[in-house]
Amino acid sequence: MVLLVVACAHPPKPSATEPTGPLRFAVLGDRTDEPDDQLWQRVVGSVAARGAPLVVTVGDLVDEPENPVEWTRALAPLAALARVEHTPGNHDILDERTAATFVAQTGQAPYRSFDVQGVHFVVLDSSIADRWDQLPEAQRTWFDADLAAHAGAPIVVFSHKPFWAQGVAQGKPDELHQKLAAAGVLAMFTGHWHQHLEGTYDGVHYVGVGNSGGAAPGLRQVGTLAEHVEVSIAGRDVRIETVVDGSVVAPVTLADEGQLFLLQRGAVRARLGPAGLDVHVENVAKVPLETTLFLGASPAWTPAGSELAVQLAPGEVLDTHVDGVVLAGWPLPRVWLDWPLPDRGPTRFEVVVDHARELTAPSGGEPVLDGVIGAAEWAEAAAVEPLVTNLGERSEVHTRVWVRHTPEALVFAARTDTDPAAITAVHHGRDGSVVYDDRVGILLGWSDTQLVWFYVNPNGGVWDLRVDRTAGVVDRSWNGVVAQGRIDTSGWSMEARVPYAALGLDNPPSDWAFDVRIRDNAAQTHGQFTPAFSSTALARLGTLHLAP
Repeated sequence: MVLLVVACAHPPKPSATEPTGPLRFAVLGDRTDEPDDQLWQRVVGSVAARGAPLVVTVGDLVDEPENPVEWTRALAPLAALARVEHTPGNHDILDERTAATFVAQTGQAPYRSFDVQGVHFVVLDSSIADRWDQLPEAQRTWFDADLAAHAGAPIVVFSHKPFWAQGVAQGKPDELHQKLAAAGVLAMFTGHWHQHLEGTYDGVHYVGVGNSGGAAPGLRQVGTLAEHVEVSIAGRDVRIETVVDGSVVAPVTLADEGQLFLLQRGAVRARLGPAGLDVHVENVAKVPLETTLFLGASPAWTPAGSELAVQLAPGEVLDTHVDGVVLAGWPLPRVWLDWPLPDRGPTRFEVVVDHARELTAPSGGEPVLDGVIGAAEWAEAAAVEPLVTNLGERSEVHTRVWVRHTPEALVFAARTDTDPAAITAVHHGRDGSVVYDDRVGILLGWSDTQLVWFYVNPNGGVWDLRVDRTAGVVDRSWNGVVAQGRIDTSGWSMEARVPYAALGLDNPPSDWAFDVRIRDNAAQTHGQFTPAFSSTALARLGTLHLAP
């Protein structure tokens, strides 16, 4: 693969007077994975209000680099800032064509350097590389020469992917870190993980900037709050602050982030089913865990306000059951506890309770897959309602979904009533990036290790894959889903079919792990069958029963 590798100095905007005193600048984090533009505008507004004369982004401005509307949504709020420099991310640049789009949209080369008030700034393009040695040789050679040419100057480096967090921070050989330390680099700023993390090694200050308007795993809390970072440099003295909603907050170290990562991915969880509440706590800390887990008060369930004592040695697991817990409505309740983070100490961590939702799909004949939802052919189908958010609240997405089964397949239909002009539908055909269009997604599992996952957009474009965890295979070439989409004068609809034969099933099971995920880009809303929607933990999903 050949990428655009233009490197240049980006001249500063002219000003009447050269600023005096310490150099101040702000750093913005990622905006991708179902961007929240209201959140993005709020964070950018906070940067503008605090008056930073220079702002640098750490990449992933857009979900879909080939969609000009995405670029407009990302860049328009930044027009209020004095000067903005962009670091490309893996969502911004996918190949040579999108590298050219990045240049056209930002007016900046993917990698380059520039100087402001005696500080040398270096922007690297790690968009398609997962390690330093995977960067094109031309860029690595340029970087070495650029560092040598500015020996002795205060240097700050930007790169989207946090190679340092998996290299020097883990005590592993790290060629890039060796170069930074030898050159006396003051700091390096990265993004990509959507979580804040910091560490200092051999005098180099590393900061992984949390997201500034994109997706966060679970609830927004320590480490995943929407933020920007502010920096002040005077000589070789560096001051770094994390800003959330206009206020400076304590940073999150890499050690703390590692604990939070495990917590957010299920070390603490609760699931509400017909028999009550199941609670799971795994002590992933390296110290004994002595705390209280609180079952939050909520009108949606009874009883409320209960407490569970938790005492676990490192590595121990608590699995317990609370009888009599009944869901009375939405939103879903939450549970929380104080967790002993390595550096911050006891810190509140909160999760939305999973809901073991069930849906029974009736049998029927084969529908005509034309993207038109005929009243007769879908009259007996099961409706997936209500749809909820990942926070356990009723979703505002205006989409309805139906499910039925035939002797040969599972069949699905969906309808969104919206202004056709507001529909995002860039892709056609098979395995394009329809996950960035308006879309309806289905997750199906028929054993603990076998699942398929697909999205359909308004054009009938399909992205689908199959996972076999027994064999450790993610088959992105699997094309088992047949679908049609249609845009009309009042919205769009789709119909999809998953043949049992495409799954290798002669006798399909009567029960399936099941979830739905829908995205309306214009309204920036999403809806799901369960709050979890996890392709890695089928036990957290709902259940689809096939009626005889």
